[in-house]
Amino acid sequence: MHILSRSSGKIIIFSTTILSLIGLYLSYSIGGVISESYYGYRNYFLINQIYGIALGIIFAFLIVKINYRILLSLRGYIYYILIIILLLTAFFGIGYYGSKQWIGISGMMIKPSVWAIPIMITYIAGYLSSRKQKIATFYSKIVLLTLYSLPAILILLQPNITEAVLIFLTGSFLTYLIGNRVLTRTFLFTLASITIILLLTSPNYFHYRILSFIDPGLDPYGLGYQTTRSIVALKNGGLTGSVNNLTTLTMPIIPDANSGFVFSVIGEKYGFIGIEIIVVIYAIFLYGIYITSKIAQNYFGKLLCAGIGFYLTLILVINLGMISGVFPATEITLPFIGYSGITNSVVNYILIGLILSVWTHSPLINPALGKKSISYSYNTYLAKSKKIQLSIESNHIFHWLTIISSIAGLVELILRMLWKK
Repeated sequence: MHILSRSSGKIIIFSTTILSLIGLYLSYSIGGVISESYYGYRNYFLINQIYGIALGIIFAFLIVKINYRILLSLRGYIYYILIIILLLTAFFGIGYYGSKQWIGISGMMIKPSVWAIPIMITYIAGYLSSRKQKIATFYSKIVLLTLYSLPAILILLQPNITEAVLIFLTGSFLTYLIGNRVLTRTFLFTLASITIILLLTSPNYFHYRILSFIDPGLDPYGLGYQTTRSIVALKNGGLTGSVNNLTTLTMPIIPDANSGFVFSVIGEKYGFIGIEIIVVIYAIFLYGIYITSKIAQNYFGKLLCAGIGFYLTLILVINLGMISGVFPATEITLPFIGYSGITNSVVNYILIGLILSVWTHSPLINPALGKKSISYSYNTYLAKSKKIQLSIESNHIFHWLTIISSIAGLVELILRMLWKK
């Protein structure tokens, strides 16, 4: 375990590199067909992905060199700027297909919701770590709920259901890691029930999305089309993949074959084995984040890693469930693998940079931090205060969530491929 702890950053770098190379290959092979149809040349998606990776690596490198603890003093300003921009986007944003998710600044099109996750995780992690003695009360959880629900609600108004849910669940997870477990479970269960009721009784947009997810046949050529074709593609791929080079989903008329439904194309071209290889690499990547969270210098670093790891785990689970019909079709793209645009690529690498900053500034990797930082560990803090229950067991939640969700996703894929209508 000691060797793994010292090497967790290298594990993250190695797995991220492998996933990025796979993503570039898919952008060329799969995205090339779509790019040639829409833009007249084959390398549109590939070039944009290379730009995104290059910029992302630069940002990640800068973040690694800067101690992540500086964000504790800047997080408030960044958070409130995000809220203002999300407000402007919700009411004055530029709309496409009935959704106002973009805002124009100096001739550039920016999607503010993309930046919401790293900013929200940083802010909530800093808030929890600086108020760890006062989190056990119900009132403090109401304040926390407001802090991470506000950006989620503003994104929901655009409307963008998936990103709003991801933000809310990630904030709830960080809240769960600190405080009275029984109170937190009751609080989050009640809140989730209210949210589901509101979504089911909300305007037609949300209602229609839910119904199309339950039965894709209600709209076989609209919202249910991608899910139906995805299941067909997985069946065609079987265990080892289809021999047909031009797959069902890489035809230009099918949207999101190289982004949201890239797992479906992998399943058809390379079969269940191809999907399993990707999931195993992701599991190694997420395990590296888990190890980094254990060796972090302080609670801010631990919560930062836990929040980012939980968010990336959710995206993996959603993508696996989406292609097999377990979850509704969304625009959430698998990081490093699917094409998600330059901004999304940069944000993904910023998340990696934050984790690596925690790793490089941990006492185990940087002994110059001194014994004082090393002694201030989980066990030391728990011995001083029984009010806060952020322990190694909390990290086990993240650990086992990663393993169980990956196994569940794989089992679901096998059942879907064996199931014949």
